[in-house]
Amino acid sequence: SLPWRLNVNYSYDLARFWAAEEVTDTERQSVLFNGDVNILQHWKLGFSSGYDLVAEEWTPTSLNLYWDLHCWEFNFNIIPIGVRKSFSFRINVKASILRDLKYEQRRPYGNNNNLLF
Repeated sequence: SLPWRLNVNYSYDLARFWAAEEVTDTERQSVLFNGDVNILQHWKLGFSSGYDLVAEEWTPTSLNLYWDLHCWEFNFNIIPIGVRKSFSFRINVKASILRDLKYEQRRPYGNNNNLLF
């Protein structure tokens, strides 16, 4: 059996702005979802995404791979679409007293503006 988890959320926001006797309403609706699945005993694959129903476009999407290495843990995260395309990975010691013992790398890709880092 593959243990898994899925969360789905619906969000509706209505904001009203007053400026120089003019009223402007802004409406947002979105469906957000995230989850993960344990693909092997010490491996977990996760995801997070959503869809903006008003703008008719995807919200930022990310994929995550987690690997439990007994005393260490490894995380890889990628944002494959949008202006925030990037990836990051981290390997670190699990013990909280050694939480600063880690190696991290973050990089944007696919955009020429280097908006992230």
